[in-house]
Amino acid sequence: MKTLRVRKETKIGFFQEICRQEYLEEYPDFKSTRGEVGFMLVVDGVILPTTVSFLDLLKKDLKGASGDPLFPLRKHADFEERIGEPAILIEKKQYDQTKHIYPMKNWIQLNLTLID
Repeated sequence: MKTLRVRKETKIGFFQEICRQEYLEEYPDFKSTRGEVGFMLVVDGVILPTTVSFLDLLKKDLKGASGDPLFPLRKHADFEERIGEPAILIEKKQYDQTKHIYPMKNWIQLNLTLID
């Protein structure tokens, strides 16, 4: 498991590409898969669309499948930070083959009307 920090304005699709590049050495098969179209990012049972930014998600304070915020705000003495749940980055072709198996069968697509 790795920790990655990105700017709030980063789109989910670009973040997926950053993740793909980070894991390329460990998973050489990722070389042939483009981050934005070949992967899915899942946080707390919610599949995030590639076209939105983290800022879009933070503005709406969206909740995950557990009912908790996707990116809860943590206050410290001199600053605030948003810490996300551990995210799952999965290849779309792998998801399509195993979406009938737990936990994938419980994942839901984020409703884009919640963001507008």
